[in-house]
Amino acid sequence: MDEIVAAAVDWNALRDRSVEVPFAALRREIERVKGHPELLEELYARWEEVENAEGAIETYERIYIPYILRHVAEGLPEKQRTEVYEMLLAYLTEAGLVDDEGQCEFLLYTCQDIGPPILPALLDILESEDFSPATGDWFYHWGVAEVAVRAEGELRKRVGDAAIKAIADRMEDAQALGSTPMAADLLALLGRTDAIETLVKAEARLREEGDAERVSADEMKYAVRALRGGEREKDRPGVDLDKVLREEVGRYDEWYRTRGADWNAPGAGDEGEMRAGAVEELERKLKALLEATGVTPADSEEAGGMGNLREYEEYVEPIRAGQKVGRNEPCPCGSGIKYKKCCGK
Repeated sequence: MDEIVAAAVDWNALRDRSVEVPFAALRREIERVKGHPELLEELYARWEEVENAEGAIETYERIYIPYILRHVAEGLPEKQRTEVYEMLLAYLTEAGLVDDEGQCEFLLYTCQDIGPPILPALLDILESEDFSPATGDWFYHWGVAEVAVRAEGELRKRVGDAAIKAIADRMEDAQALGSTPMAADLLALLGRTDAIETLVKAEARLREEGDAERVSADEMKYAVRALRGGEREKDRPGVDLDKVLREEVGRYDEWYRTRGADWNAPGAGDEGEMRAGAVEELERKLKALLEATGVTPADSEEAGGMGNLREYEEYVEPIRAGQKVGRNEPCPCGSGIKYKKCCGK
């Protein structure tokens, strides 16, 4: 085995928690794999090892590996290049399934940086019957689809068709329909005036739900306005993936520093303990209130109030410390707006 192949990247060095991204080491690995495409299997295996490992120290590798793959793909034969694109989208799906928003964001930018060449692999997902807003990757895959603005011909048309179908197929389910504004935005970007009728119906259907789907209904309205000649949303500027990588590593670095090296050890910053403490404090306050007013939990339930303490715990669920919130779920601040449009911005 020649020297280039033998000089595998030192992953331990890349794990070093520092805001300084080791671009020199990453570029060496990119050149190594470009010269020997068979080494892609090493990267895929490394990803699996990292994903299945316990502890978050491997998180840097979870963003470094997609970065390497994105740059390696440019010099590969078409078959292997397509395989890399499929792997990156599969990683995005995996991250979405576990609601890892940091990983999703980086993979979104990585895939957008590839541009229209990723669309054939993406269409396999967008046109699949299994692709659904029930999973966290829905939002991010539609984000990747925005690169269709720079595409031409059949690819551009198929992405637009998939967006129209995504909205039309969910017309009967307001909650699912409320997860499709990204598809509506995309249709406005693509100038698909043939989608206006579908978007108008979608807005009317969402208005039936009142405040619960107000934000999504407004998004449909804005898309229609743009398609009818209003102010069109412009294509997003190109991605500076190096800058995104620096920001992501900086965020991870700060996250680790504020929690310590043993942040995930049993009993160290345990979210369950924090949630339990928050609920106990709320229950204590409720008991004090009931005692002061002379009302028992049972009386409160009969009077149509919050009822017993367990019901009260469920009532305050949205504000528990450490709770993870999906981007399309109601914001836990109580605004009634989707999390991605409120505190999740």
